[in-house]
Amino acid sequence: MWGSIPAKGLKIVFLLSFYIYTPNAFNILSCLATPCYPGIACIKAMAHSHVWWPGIDNDIKWLSHKCTQCFKTKKSPPAAPLAPWTLSTIPWERVHIDFATYRGDHFLIMVDGHSKWPEVIGPIPTTNVKATTDALRVVFARYGLPSQVVSDNGPPFLSTEYSEFLKENGVQCILVSPYDPASSGLAERFVQTFKQAMLSSASGPLQQRLQNFLLTCKQKHS
Repeated sequence: MWGSIPAKGLKIVFLLSFYIYTPNAFNILSCLATPCYPGIACIKAMAHSHVWWPGIDNDIKWLSHKCTQCFKTKKSPPAAPLAPWTLSTIPWERVHIDFATYRGDHFLIMVDGHSKWPEVIGPIPTTNVKATTDALRVVFARYGLPSQVVSDNGPPFLSTEYSEFLKENGVQCILVSPYDPASSGLAERFVQTFKQAMLSSASGPLQQRLQNFLLTCKQKHS
């Protein structure tokens, strides 16, 4: 039944209880392909139910690495575990900041990492580094200097002037990935809360609506 050893480059393919020689066994695997890629495990099961040759699993694995559809639909590698923030022991030790834009105006959002106390500075006509540091200076004069300020990698926070401003005041600058709930989530979530509150408020001057919103938020922490 086994016959002689095939020539180099050929494979023995067992098909329905008999074997044939093929110079390119991958043609058989291609015939088993489906428009909807079911995964490498299903492809192996389908192949085993029809054909077999030594090393068929390795051949299927190699073929899947060359398949465009397989590449598009394969699962992403597991994300690296994120180190959680250490709990702030005192108020105003670590402050998370971000910018919110509402109807063309910009607002600097600040949230205390310990008490979740919010501050909103604005409207600010621009988000450049001077406007950012000016807004921070107002809040620092009111509450004092924090130990750390956490922000994303937005343009004003990446500037040398911004990092020098914090360094000169003895504040550590921490930059995190944008849209990462585990890192900058405090400020980002409050940005969404702020926008929703401004959109849902009935009418009245912007500053009055902003003050009413902040008063409601701060009553939770009083």
